Amino acid sequence: MKKSIMFFLFATLLIGLGSCSQSSKSQGAKEVAETPEGKNEGKARDIDVVARSTEQLQKLGVTLDDAQQAQLQELAAKYDFSNVNTQEERRAMRQNLQRDIYDNILTPEQRAAIDGMRENRGNKDGN
Repeated sequence: MKKSIMFFLFATLLIGLGSCSQSSKSQGAKEVAETPEGKNEGKARDIDVVARSTEQLQKLGVTLDDAQQAQLQELAAKYDFSNVNTQEERRAMRQNLQRDIYDNILTPEQRAAIDGMRENRGNKDGN
């Protein structure tokens, strides 16, 4: 039960980081074309999934070694965000990617570090 709660918190944290807007200086990002009504015309941003995932993990204090980076490259190739049209589909795909990274790439020590950060994040007031 505790592991599932920790996993959920980790996924939520990564989703939160992943949904933050990228600056226009970000490498490999294109703007989404919008209609006057503010709706997407079906054009998705071209995002470097590997770089973004690596950056998010570094913000969490986790650095991937070369073998893990290679695994991440292989894993990211399975996820094609450019063919996703709705926000819900994109969110689900991002959650699946994050789950795969957590389950298949991170070492037990890295998972423990992330789990510890999640625990501390929930206890900001010291309680």
